[in-house]
Amino acid sequence: MTEEPRQPFIDLAEQILPQSITRDAVTAAWRRPETEAVPWLLEQARHPAPMAEAIQNLAGKLANQLRHQKRSGGRAGMVQDLLQEFYPFFPGRRRADVPVRSAAADPG
Repeated sequence: MTEEPRQPFIDLAEQILPQSITRDAVTAAWRRPETEAVPWLLEQARHPAPMAEAIQNLAGKLANQLRHQKRSGGRAGMVQDLLQEFYPFFPGRRRADVPVRSAAADPG
């Protein structure tokens, strides 16, 4: 007579819900070799030429403003401006056609 293998955590395992499709994708991507992941990520970061030019111009203006800003507490505000400015351009956003507003042109 053969003895069944012990499964001390079977009750716990039966209670665990399967991962969502999104979570499965994240787990698979996490395990992907860097040599595969980087080219894929770079492709996801590409934008149409007019948008890429607007992003480049805005980034240059913001970086220049940050470099020349006094060393007071204003840098945290500049970081917030960067996040607000670039939020419409994050991959997956539907508002990617929102006009670019320069933080330098709108000091308020």
